[in-house]
Amino acid sequence: MQLTPVDSASGGAPLPAGLTEDGSGQSLWRSIVDDYTLRPDELRLLADACELADRIDYRKQRADELHREVGENLLIRGSTRQLVRNPLIDEARQELAEQRKDRIALNDLLARLKLPDLDPDRDGDDQGRDGASSGAKRSASA
Repeated sequence: MQLTPVDSASGGAPLPAGLTEDGSGQSLWRSIVDDYTLRPDELRLLADACELADRIDYRKQRADELHREVGENLLIRGSTRQLVRNPLIDEARQELAEQRKDRIALNDLLARLKLPDLDPDRDGDDQGRDGASSGAKRSASA
């Protein structure tokens, strides 16, 4: 993969619509487009990854809310006054399971971008091949 410096005055690609304001998705987008120039297909993958990052945050927040709501009430009274397991426990567990799936999908999308490492101190095949400083904007496209 050849890395090429690009004009940093271009400002990078604009944020995709629908990302959470100041959320993980926007942060991920900025962190990548500030350092790399991506092809349109790579921008689409990154946009999907950013949406997943926001969804992961939402699911974690929702699971935390459910755990707070359950509190000490692991058992509640059912319709015939019998003790039953609090259904919010299963809902929180489902949110966490979906969050794990989303994390796997996010990792897969980011891996498909095949971004080279910008840290010159880190061991890797992409380090130092282009001779540019680690702060220079680079192209992820071959």
